[in-house]
Amino acid sequence: MAREARVETPVTEQVEVDGKLYTFRIEKDGKWFVGFCDEVPWCASQGKTLEELRFMVADAIHECLLSLEQDQDAAETPS
Repeated sequence: MAREARVETPVTEQVEVDGKLYTFRIEKDGKWFVGFCDEVPWCASQGKTLEELRFMVADAIHECLLSLEQDQDAAETPS
């Protein structure tokens, strides 16, 4: 198993989700890497490796945006 490169955190990176770039901050919490998205403040995820974190953050952003879109659609639908 490859060893994860040592990362001095916090650090920021970008990830593309649905054709748009999002910035996320990486922090280290014990053995976990934790990512917080700047553009979607309630969106965070974690991974055991940086590669896993990048995938998980992209997925979390996608799901948060989908949820927000569904909430907006529901609010616009007359009862």
